[in-house]
Amino acid sequence: MGQVRREAEHLGVADRLRFLGYRRDVPALMLASRATVLPAGREGMPGVVMESMAPGAPVIGATPRGTRDLLAHGGGLLVPVGDVRALAKAMAYVADHPNESRAMGERGHRSIDAYSLERVIGMYEALYSEALGMGSGPEPLRLRAG
Repeated sequence: MGQVRREAEHLGVADRLRFLGYRRDVPALMLASRATVLPAGREGMPGVVMESMAPGAPVIGATPRGTRDLLAHGGGLLVPVGDVRALAKAMAYVADHPNESRAMGERGHRSIDAYSLERVIGMYEALYSEALGMGSGPEPLRLRAG
């Protein structure tokens, strides 16, 4: 993190940033923020977007497929990869429209259930059953904790 701090100082923005280090209260921090911003150009299924949507934080993300898919139901705003002006405009919109931002967060929270562990395991079970030619097959194996 030292390199990032030095870069922030070099750019003259260090006084506007907080480097919090390791935290156990990330969901609370996400909700306390106006939005989560992920301008990355390459992401498979971005965990940070999912983690932000779960407690209801709005997301501003770039348009790679994973982020685009997660935000398809209005849980945030999409901007083109590398378009700094569009990113700044989206950030200003979230800051200037708290009610709509809150509504985005609520839509994201409702839509993230499609990616729950139980649902994803069920989809994998169905996929493997189909691949093995089992059709609907026997009752799927359920893993138990403990």
